[in-house]
Amino acid sequence: MARGIRLAGGLALAGAGLTAGLFAAQASQDSAQAATRSAPAPQPGPLLVGAAPFHDDFSSFDRKRWSISDGWRVGKWMANDWRRSQSRFDNSLTLTMEPNQTDLASYSSGEVQSRATYGHGYYEARMKAGGGSGNVTGFFTYTGPHYGDEWDEIDVEIIGRAPREVMFTYFRDGKKESYIHKLDYDATQESHVYGFDWQPEYIRWYVDGELIHEADGSKLQLPIQKQKIMVSLWGSETQTEWLGPLDDSALPSRAVFDCIAYSRDFASRQPCE
Repeated sequence: MARGIRLAGGLALAGAGLTAGLFAAQASQDSAQAATRSAPAPQPGPLLVGAAPFHDDFSSFDRKRWSISDGWRVGKWMANDWRRSQSRFDNSLTLTMEPNQTDLASYSSGEVQSRATYGHGYYEARMKAGGGSGNVTGFFTYTGPHYGDEWDEIDVEIIGRAPREVMFTYFRDGKKESYIHKLDYDATQESHVYGFDWQPEYIRWYVDGELIHEADGSKLQLPIQKQKIMVSLWGSETQTEWLGPLDDSALPSRAVFDCIAYSRDFASRQPCE
Protein backbone atom coordinates (compact mmCIF):
# COMPACT_ATOMS: atom_id res chain seq x y z
CA MET A 1 0.00 0.00 0.00
CA ALA A 2 1.14 3.58 -0.63
CA ARG A 3 3.75 5.20 1.65
CA GLY A 4 4.34 1.91 3.54
CA ILE A 5 1.21 2.16 5.74
CA ARG A 6 -0.25 -1.25 6.60
CA LEU A 7 -3.78 -2.17 7.64
CA ALA A 8 -2.55 -5.20 9.65
CA GLY A 9 -1.00 -5.14 13.13
CA GLY A 10 -3.40 -2.57 14.66
CA LEU A 11 -2.28 0.43 12.56
CA ALA A 12 -5.06 2.90 11.63
CA LEU A 13 -5.38 4.97 8.51
CA ALA A 14 -3.88 8.36 9.16
CA GLY A 15 -6.07 11.21 7.91
CA ALA A 16 -8.68 11.88 5.29
CA GLY A 17 -6.01 12.45 2.65
CA LEU A 18 -4.91 8.82 2.71
CA THR A 19 -8.54 7.64 2.72
CA ALA A 20 -9.23 9.76 -0.35
CA GLY A 21 -6.10 8.36 -1.96
CA LEU A 22 -7.31 4.79 -1.40
CA PHE A 23 -10.69 5.58 -2.99
CA ALA A 24 -8.93 7.23 -5.91
CA ALA A 25 -6.68 4.19 -6.38
CA GLN A 26 -9.70 1.87 -6.32
CA ALA A 27 -11.52 4.09 -8.82
CA SER A 28 -8.47 4.07 -11.07
CA GLN A 29 -8.30 0.26 -10.88
CA ASP A 30 -12.03 -0.04 -11.67
CA SER A 31 -11.58 2.32 -14.60
CA ALA A 32 -8.66 0.28 -15.96
CA GLN A 33 -10.67 -2.94 -15.68
CA ALA A 34 -13.60 -1.32 -17.48
CA ALA A 35 -11.27 -0.11 -20.23
CA THR A 36 -9.89 -3.64 -20.60
CA ARG A 37 -13.40 -5.07 -20.86
CA SER A 38 -14.39 -2.49 -23.48
CA ALA A 39 -11.15 -2.65 -25.51
CA PRO A 40 -11.94 -3.25 -29.19
CA ALA A 41 -11.13 -6.60 -30.73
CA PRO A 42 -8.05 -6.68 -33.00
CA GLN A 43 -8.92 -5.67 -36.54
CA PRO A 44 -8.08 -8.10 -39.35
CA GLY A 45 -5.67 -6.96 -42.04
CA PRO A 46 -6.19 -7.26 -45.78
CA LEU A 47 -6.30 -10.66 -47.45
CA LEU A 48 -2.87 -11.74 -48.70
CA VAL A 49 -3.10 -13.66 -51.96
CA GLY A 50 -0.03 -15.70 -52.88
CA ALA A 51 0.69 -18.65 -55.15
CA ALA A 52 -2.02 -21.06 -56.28
CA PRO A 53 -3.33 -23.98 -54.17
CA PHE A 54 -1.64 -27.37 -54.59
CA HIS A 55 -1.55 -30.94 -53.26
CA ASP A 56 1.80 -32.76 -53.50
CA ASP A 57 2.21 -36.42 -52.52
CA PHE A 58 5.87 -36.47 -53.62
CA SER A 59 5.47 -39.17 -56.20
CA SER A 60 8.20 -37.15 -57.93
CA PHE A 61 10.33 -34.08 -57.28
CA ASP A 62 8.51 -31.00 -58.58
CA ARG A 63 11.45 -28.70 -59.36
CA LYS A 64 9.12 -25.83 -60.22
CA ARG A 65 7.56 -25.95 -56.75
CA TRP A 66 10.45 -26.88 -54.43
CA SER A 67 14.11 -26.04 -53.95
CA ILE A 68 16.55 -28.06 -51.83
CA SER A 69 18.88 -26.21 -49.46
CA ASP A 70 22.49 -27.14 -50.12
CA GLY A 71 25.91 -26.09 -48.81
CA TRP A 72 25.01 -23.66 -46.02
CA ARG A 73 23.53 -23.40 -42.55
CA VAL A 74 21.38 -20.82 -40.78
CA GLY A 75 23.86 -20.01 -37.99
CA LYS A 76 26.57 -21.37 -35.75
CA TRP A 77 23.94 -22.50 -33.25
CA MET A 78 23.03 -25.25 -35.72
CA ALA A 79 25.05 -28.46 -35.40
CA ASN A 80 24.36 -29.33 -39.03
CA ASP A 81 24.58 -27.77 -42.45
CA TRP A 82 22.09 -28.35 -45.28
CA ARG A 83 23.08 -30.85 -47.97
CA ARG A 84 21.13 -31.88 -51.05
CA SER A 85 22.03 -35.51 -50.32
CA GLN A 86 19.96 -35.39 -47.12
CA SER A 87 16.63 -34.67 -48.88
CA ARG A 88 15.14 -37.59 -50.84
CA PHE A 89 11.96 -37.62 -52.94
CA ASP A 90 10.59 -41.15 -53.42
CA ASN A 91 6.81 -41.35 -52.91
CA SER A 92 7.50 -39.25 -49.83
CA LEU A 93 10.00 -36.57 -48.83
CA THR A 94 12.57 -37.89 -46.37
CA LEU A 95 14.99 -35.61 -44.51
CA THR A 96 17.95 -37.33 -42.84
CA MET A 97 20.25 -35.91 -40.18
CA GLU A 98 23.50 -37.78 -39.54
CA PRO A 99 27.19 -37.20 -38.72
CA ASN A 100 29.06 -35.72 -41.68
CA GLN A 101 32.15 -33.57 -41.22
CA THR A 102 32.18 -30.64 -43.63
CA ASP A 103 33.82 -27.24 -43.68
CA LEU A 104 30.70 -25.85 -41.93
CA ALA A 105 29.56 -28.47 -39.42
CA SER A 106 29.96 -31.94 -37.97
CA TYR A 107 26.51 -33.08 -39.12
CA SER A 108 24.39 -32.68 -42.24
CA SER A 109 20.63 -32.66 -42.66
CA GLY A 110 17.88 -31.63 -45.07
CA GLU A 111 15.68 -28.63 -45.71
CA VAL A 112 13.23 -28.05 -48.55
CA GLN A 113 11.47 -24.77 -49.29
CA SER A 114 8.92 -23.57 -51.80
CA ARG A 115 10.09 -21.36 -54.64
CA ALA A 116 6.90 -19.27 -54.48
CA THR A 117 5.48 -17.30 -51.55
CA TYR A 118 2.02 -17.96 -50.15
CA GLY A 119 -0.50 -15.79 -48.37
CA HIS A 120 -3.53 -16.46 -46.23
CA GLY A 121 -4.79 -20.01 -46.47
CA TYR A 122 -4.72 -23.49 -44.99
CA TYR A 123 -1.38 -25.34 -44.89
CA GLU A 124 -1.21 -29.06 -44.17
CA ALA A 125 1.39 -31.83 -43.97
CA ARG A 126 1.24 -35.52 -43.21
CA MET A 127 4.50 -36.29 -41.47
CA LYS A 128 6.46 -38.43 -39.05
CA ALA A 129 9.03 -36.46 -37.05
CA GLY A 130 12.68 -37.31 -36.56
CA GLY A 131 13.55 -38.86 -33.21
CA GLY A 132 16.36 -38.23 -30.73
CA SER A 133 17.36 -35.57 -28.27
CA GLY A 134 18.88 -32.40 -29.70
CA ASN A 135 16.88 -32.12 -32.90
CA VAL A 136 13.57 -30.67 -34.12
CA THR A 137 11.33 -31.33 -37.12
CA GLY A 138 9.57 -28.32 -38.59
CA PHE A 139 6.71 -27.69 -41.01
CA PHE A 140 6.34 -23.94 -41.32
CA THR A 141 6.03 -20.78 -43.36
CA TYR A 142 8.70 -18.09 -43.17
CA THR A 143 10.00 -14.82 -44.51
CA GLY A 144 12.56 -12.46 -43.03
CA PRO A 145 15.53 -10.16 -43.57
CA HIS A 146 17.20 -12.68 -45.90
CA TYR A 147 14.34 -12.00 -48.32
CA GLY A 148 14.17 -8.27 -47.57
CA ASP A 149 11.14 -8.63 -45.26
CA GLU A 150 10.32 -8.38 -41.59
CA TRP A 151 10.51 -11.70 -39.75
CA ASP A 152 7.08 -13.36 -40.01
CA GLU A 153 6.67 -17.10 -39.45
CA ILE A 154 4.08 -19.76 -38.57
CA ASP A 155 5.31 -23.10 -37.17
CA VAL A 156 4.43 -26.66 -36.41
CA GLU A 157 7.44 -28.15 -34.56
CA ILE A 158 8.11 -31.50 -32.90
CA ILE A 159 11.16 -31.83 -30.68
CA GLY A 160 12.87 -35.20 -30.86
CA ARG A 161 13.20 -35.59 -27.12
CA ALA A 162 9.49 -34.76 -26.56
CA PRO A 163 7.70 -36.85 -29.19
CA ARG A 164 4.32 -36.64 -27.46
CA GLU A 165 4.12 -32.88 -27.85
CA VAL A 166 3.71 -30.50 -30.76
CA MET A 167 4.59 -26.80 -30.58
CA PHE A 168 2.54 -24.18 -32.40
CA THR A 169 4.30 -20.83 -32.82
CA TYR A 170 3.98 -17.67 -34.85
CA PHE A 171 6.25 -14.66 -35.27
CA ARG A 172 5.36 -11.11 -36.21
CA ASP A 173 8.37 -8.86 -36.94
CA GLY A 174 10.60 -11.07 -34.77
CA LYS A 175 8.27 -11.29 -31.74
CA LYS A 176 6.68 -14.66 -31.02
CA GLU A 177 3.81 -16.49 -29.34
CA SER A 178 3.94 -20.25 -28.67
CA TYR A 179 1.62 -22.98 -27.45
CA ILE A 180 2.44 -26.63 -26.63
CA HIS A 181 -0.18 -29.33 -27.19
CA LYS A 182 0.09 -32.81 -25.65
CA LEU A 183 -0.34 -35.70 -28.08
CA ASP A 184 -1.72 -39.16 -27.28
CA TYR A 185 0.82 -40.82 -29.58
CA ASP A 186 4.55 -40.77 -30.35
CA ALA A 187 4.99 -38.38 -33.29
CA THR A 188 8.36 -39.95 -34.17
CA GLN A 189 6.77 -43.40 -34.60
CA GLU A 190 3.52 -42.56 -36.41
CA SER A 191 2.54 -40.35 -39.34
CA HIS A 192 -0.17 -37.79 -38.58
CA VAL A 193 -1.66 -34.74 -40.28
CA TYR A 194 -0.75 -31.28 -38.97
CA GLY A 195 -2.16 -28.06 -40.37
CA PHE A 196 -2.78 -24.38 -39.77
CA ASP A 197 -5.35 -22.04 -41.24
CA TRP A 198 -3.88 -18.52 -41.47
CA GLN A 199 -6.51 -15.89 -42.17
CA PRO A 200 -6.57 -12.10 -41.62
CA GLU A 201 -8.41 -12.48 -38.30
CA TYR A 202 -6.89 -15.69 -36.87
CA ILE A 203 -4.48 -18.62 -37.08
CA ARG A 204 -6.00 -22.01 -36.23
CA TRP A 205 -3.83 -25.10 -35.78
CA TYR A 206 -5.17 -28.60 -36.41
CA VAL A 207 -4.04 -32.18 -35.71
CA ASP A 208 -5.68 -34.91 -37.82
CA GLY A 209 -8.39 -32.42 -38.82
CA GLU A 210 -9.28 -31.48 -35.22
CA LEU A 211 -8.99 -27.84 -34.17
CA ILE A 212 -6.45 -27.62 -31.34
CA HIS A 213 -5.44 -23.99 -30.86
CA GLU A 214 -6.35 -20.52 -32.12
CA ALA A 215 -4.54 -17.17 -32.03
CA ASP A 216 -6.58 -14.05 -32.79
CA GLY A 217 -3.87 -11.39 -32.67
CA SER A 218 -4.94 -10.00 -29.28
CA LYS A 219 -1.57 -10.85 -27.68
CA LEU A 220 0.61 -10.34 -30.73
CA GLN A 221 -0.30 -9.03 -34.17
CA LEU A 222 -0.70 -11.81 -36.70
CA PRO A 223 1.79 -12.14 -39.59
CA ILE A 224 1.25 -9.74 -42.50
CA GLN A 225 3.92 -10.90 -44.98
CA LYS A 226 3.60 -13.54 -47.70
CA GLN A 227 5.91 -16.45 -46.86
CA LYS A 228 7.65 -19.51 -48.24
CA ILE A 229 6.58 -23.01 -47.19
CA MET A 230 9.45 -24.90 -45.55
CA VAL A 231 10.20 -28.29 -43.99
CA SER A 232 13.38 -29.11 -42.12
CA LEU A 233 15.12 -31.40 -39.65
CA TRP A 234 17.94 -29.77 -37.73
CA GLY A 235 19.95 -30.15 -34.54
CA SER A 236 21.91 -28.05 -32.10
CA GLU A 237 24.63 -28.63 -29.55
CA THR A 238 24.05 -25.25 -27.86
CA GLN A 239 20.25 -24.95 -27.49
CA THR A 240 20.13 -27.72 -24.92
CA GLU A 241 17.57 -26.04 -22.65
CA TRP A 242 15.03 -26.29 -25.45
CA LEU A 243 16.12 -29.33 -27.46
CA GLY A 244 18.20 -31.28 -24.96
CA PRO A 245 21.75 -32.52 -25.63
CA LEU A 246 22.40 -33.79 -29.12
CA ASP A 247 22.30 -37.59 -28.98
CA ASP A 248 24.63 -39.21 -31.53
CA SER A 249 23.27 -42.65 -30.66
CA ALA A 250 19.87 -41.62 -32.11
CA LEU A 251 21.40 -40.78 -35.50
CA PRO A 252 20.68 -41.07 -38.29
CA SER A 253 17.34 -39.40 -37.58
CA ARG A 254 14.71 -39.19 -40.32
CA ALA A 255 11.65 -37.00 -40.78
CA VAL A 256 9.21 -38.28 -43.41
CA PHE A 257 6.62 -36.11 -45.19
CA ASP A 258 4.02 -38.07 -47.16
CA CYS A 259 2.15 -35.02 -48.41
CA ILE A 260 2.05 -31.22 -48.26
CA ALA A 261 -0.99 -29.24 -49.39
CA TYR A 262 -2.11 -25.63 -49.52
CA SER A 263 -5.63 -24.29 -50.08
CA ARG A 264 -7.36 -20.94 -49.60
CA ASP A 265 -9.01 -22.00 -46.32
CA PHE A 266 -9.74 -25.03 -44.16
CA ALA A 267 -13.18 -25.57 -45.74
CA SER A 268 -11.71 -25.95 -49.25
CA ARG A 269 -8.70 -28.06 -48.25
CA GLN A 270 -7.44 -31.06 -50.21
CA PRO A 271 -6.65 -33.36 -47.25
CA CYS A 272 -3.34 -35.19 -46.86
CA GLU A 273 -4.68 -38.67 -46.11
